[in-house]
Amino acid sequence: MIVRWGTVDPYWSEAKLHRETNRCVHDLGFVGFKLHPWIQGFSMNAGGMNIIPEECISLRVPVTVHDRSPPYCSALQVVYFARAFPELRVLSAHGGMREQWREVITPAKELSNYWICLSGLTQQGMQALFDELGADKLLFGSDGGSMHRAVTANYLRQVRSLAAPQEEIDKILGLNALRLLELRP
Repeated sequence: MIVRWGTVDPYWSEAKLHRETNRCVHDLGFVGFKLHPWIQGFSMNAGGMNIIPEECISLRVPVTVHDRSPPYCSALQVVYFARAFPELRVLSAHGGMREQWREVITPAKELSNYWICLSGLTQQGMQALFDELGADKLLFGSDGGSMHRAVTANYLRQVRSLAAPQEEIDKILGLNALRLLELRP
């Protein structure tokens, strides 16, 4: 299954943000939004970062945020974003990657709306997140659409190598994504 994600610019006017988020979901069929502060060149404190989540809550779609490019965005900034908008489903695109994954464990236990994509983590980080959180908030992801397919294959190998029952691996590899997107049959 291929699902479409959109993006918007938090520096756009309030009217344009309202118009574009609605157009992306209603006219283009997007199931969520990906925000990448580093690539898009914005701070998590940009004015539109209050408008985008409110629109996404209204539209019942999640937001994925790239979380490992300080000073634009850190793993804890994504946690604070999720905490500020408890009705918004927030997916941390990398769970802090190799350096910050320990910082997301406690908040992930506290926040029901905070999910973690496992792309970019070490095997140790993935296993520790699974051991501490269980499978329900973890998702497989490549987040490497322009990278060599070996990168995605390696992320998949890492997930399959977790010391976890197969039913928990199945959640990470797809069932949790269906829950996050509210696409569960």
